[in-house]
Amino acid sequence: MDGPNVNLKLVSDLETYLTKTNDEDDPMFVFMGTCGLRVVNNAFKTGFSDKFSKWYVISFLRSLYNLFKDVPARRSDLIRHSNSHLMPLKFCSVRWLNNAAVALRAKDMLPNLADFKSGIEADPDHKGSKSYSWGVVKDALKDKLMPCNQEVLSKETSIRRIDLNDDKILISPKNFSFRFSIKAEISKLKLTKEEMQTVKEDCVKIIKAICLKIFDKSPLKYKLCRAIRFCDPGLLAHDTKVCLTRLENAPTVFMEKKWIKGTQGDALLKEFKELCSKPSVRASFGLYDKEKERLDHFWRTKVLILSQGNAFVERGFSINKEVIIENQQNKSLVGQRQVYDGIKNLGGVLEMTDIPKQMILKVRNSRDLYQESPKKSREEKQEKGMEETQRKRLAEEVKELKKKKVKLLADQQKEIDKIDEELVMLCGASVLV
Repeated sequence: MDGPNVNLKLVSDLETYLTKTNDEDDPMFVFMGTCGLRVVNNAFKTGFSDKFSKWYVISFLRSLYNLFKDVPARRSDLIRHSNSHLMPLKFCSVRWLNNAAVALRAKDMLPNLADFKSGIEADPDHKGSKSYSWGVVKDALKDKLMPCNQEVLSKETSIRRIDLNDDKILISPKNFSFRFSIKAEISKLKLTKEEMQTVKEDCVKIIKAICLKIFDKSPLKYKLCRAIRFCDPGLLAHDTKVCLTRLENAPTVFMEKKWIKGTQGDALLKEFKELCSKPSVRASFGLYDKEKERLDHFWRTKVLILSQGNAFVERGFSINKEVIIENQQNKSLVGQRQVYDGIKNLGGVLEMTDIPKQMILKVRNSRDLYQESPKKSREEKQEKGMEETQRKRLAEEVKELKKKKVKLLADQQKEIDKIDEELVMLCGASVLV
């Protein structure tokens, strides 16, 4: 699979080729950067690399997994010497945001690995291991800061945007603070001042490297990526002016790339302002939940149609108006439009000289299909009714079981309280302590 650099090189070569071959008025493609998730993953990989810190996180987590993978005897020795069935998780170097659980498992296994190392070294019959993975794990066990390193990897995953070129606002290692979970691990290690200073300096280097990588590769550095947030319902509910400013930036990019004209950009801005001014639409902005509803589905319900597509859509509306009659079902309207669009695609009725046999048979049997349609509708309605009845029955059973559970818990608590009272009467209050 090609990485971002290969894709960026392809984009650069394609842009150069199109610039040379296309006319000045031909539209150019709009580049919005590479995948943001991969950018963040690569930023974490860069920050935790050996270039910026001496934590050797990548080699340790990868070696720990490979040490026990597909080696049943070694896994058995680990369980026997540590009395624990914890096994390392697989480390993925291209999905750093999913490696928090891997780091936590490695941290929990450190005492077990120490027991495993002591056990095999004390066993005279054990020949030991000369593998590269075991050498990396043994060296890591000698590092006093290894538990703290794994905790930092699993917790410190939030990045704040800062101006890295301004040294005055950068946090110095002396004033760098950790989360409570990391402080708890550090307190167990009883680090000296020099060791604590080393940890803080490494953390500052790692976070700075991560931020630099994200700022350099993030799609947010492109004007269009920042401008398209004008359609964020959450932002529209709180600050419409900012959204309108970003909306003005979006058509600017498309005009520079020859995709739309100035008049179309003006029409788009006017239509969006009119849409946002409607009370019903403004009320829906505050009700939008990005965890439950997709953004495109939300705007689809608001009928947000870009200006350059209005002519085709309006023609469709006029055709629908001609074929709609009273008491007409949706299937009938869709069927008529399919017939209309199919005939139009062939050039009209006069151009349909070669009528296939399948179409003739369909027309002959149309009456039979029409008579079968109510029967199918009744069958579908019965199936939906049966499904709804079953759903209600299951909901009632769940409700009854929950009531029984609450009643049993209440009765059990009463019995416990009764026993406690009898114990107090017989032996005094000290029995319950």
